[in-house]
Amino acid sequence: MSESNPAPQVVVNIHGGVVQDVYCDEPLADLVVVDWDTSPDDEGITEAAHNGELLRAYVTHPIIEPRHRLAGSDLEAIIDAADAVEPAETATSGAWEAARR
Repeated sequence: MSESNPAPQVVVNIHGGVVQDVYCDEPLADLVVVDWDTSPDDEGITEAAHNGELLRAYVTHPIIEPRHRLAGSDLEAIIDAADAVEPAETATSGAWEAARR
């Protein structure tokens, strides 16, 4: 996208491996979370047969809150701190930028 129309930002807040909150600039965004970490006795699992294999995962559609609700929060503070770090210093920036192309 051009500088005059930047890509919407999605913020996924995770604690203990569980999605707690999702925020986005785009009000019509839809997020699907697929969590493959399941146990045989877990409930609420989606199962599907694919290529002779049984797939099992939690599939959820978290509620997305408007991005502006992060103003003044601890999430905003940590995002701002991460944005201040040079991209070369972040562990995943290279892979992330390559994936975005």
